[in-house]
Amino acid sequence: AVVQSTETPGALVAGPWSEWQAGRVDTTKPVVSELSASPGQSVSGLWTLPSTQPSFSAYGGDADSRPLRLEAQVEHDPSAAGQGSGLIWSGSGETSTSGCYTTTKCWLQTPVVSSGKLKEGWLVRWRVRVSTSTGVAGPWSEWQAGRVDTTKPVVSELSASPGQSVSGLWTLPSTQPSFSAYGGDADSRPLRLEAQVEHDPSAVSQGSGLIWWASGGLSSGGCYTTTKCWLESPAVTSGKLKDGWLVRWRVRVVTSSDVAGAWSEWQAARVDASKPVVSEASASPGQSVSGLWTLSSIQPSFSAYGGDSDSRPLRLEAQVEHDPGKTDQGTGLIWSGSGEVSSSGCY
Repeated sequence: AVVQSTETPGALVAGPWSEWQAGRVDTTKPVVSELSASPGQSVSGLWTLPSTQPSFSAYGGDADSRPLRLEAQVEHDPSAAGQGSGLIWSGSGETSTSGCYTTTKCWLQTPVVSSGKLKEGWLVRWRVRVSTSTGVAGPWSEWQAGRVDTTKPVVSELSASPGQSVSGLWTLPSTQPSFSAYGGDADSRPLRLEAQVEHDPSAVSQGSGLIWWASGGLSSGGCYTTTKCWLESPAVTSGKLKDGWLVRWRVRVVTSSDVAGAWSEWQAARVDASKPVVSEASASPGQSVSGLWTLSSIQPSFSAYGGDSDSRPLRLEAQVEHDPGKTDQGTGLIWSGSGEVSSSGCY
């Protein structure tokens, strides 16, 4: 990493190099990334599976843009020999309807694990790989540790409002944000969302430890692992956060009888009330599927929601550039534009 020097304006200060990473160039095989289990929640490298019939998903990419399918394996955790050993289940999903690119990958999914294969309390591990319709298979992913636990609810799809997440850092343009997520439960119990905010341990001069904790209202109905409930916390209490602070936040879901699921991973954040934030970006006419926008016009427009802690009028700016993976079509910026300023303030 390189940063601006605080002692000599304009000078750059370089950090140390990372460790060397071994690599192999192989354009003949597809690759897999962004693994997930559903329903499931990953915390500190362990997946909690609140169902004995989860499915697995991932993104697949291929240098030759071939259609792909996702394969999965589940086996006993070697450290829990008393529960069994070796392969428990394997399955393969449907082949994608179109080609999968290395720059624009396909979202792929497996079938659910067959009934009766997994048991409550088991420690397992799972992995996935992608393969082409002609049987060319990419390498297996790393094994993912998992625990089958249908007694506790799980949380997913975390968000802060108002807020914008870029490269793992949430910008909070308000000192009173709220937090939301989806909750699922194998027993379809009503759930509520709990949230915590604490000082970033790397910014000790701003303070340390817990800043705020709160619990939202209980859902009006049961929350399923297949059809999850959207849940929200109250807003952070006035005076608890200060502009410029580095903080981190996390959430979990809890049943009406106080059975709590695992806390999510900590989410890094910066309170910055000086800048507006953007969310819910869209293109028109257009359709987004698995991370790829299909633009049905050579003159699309772009839209989004803007929010500002000072309630200032806002305008939307947009840029379009060539895909770096398609250098034969051109490189760099194609177009940029700016919309009209809103007629009133944006909150």
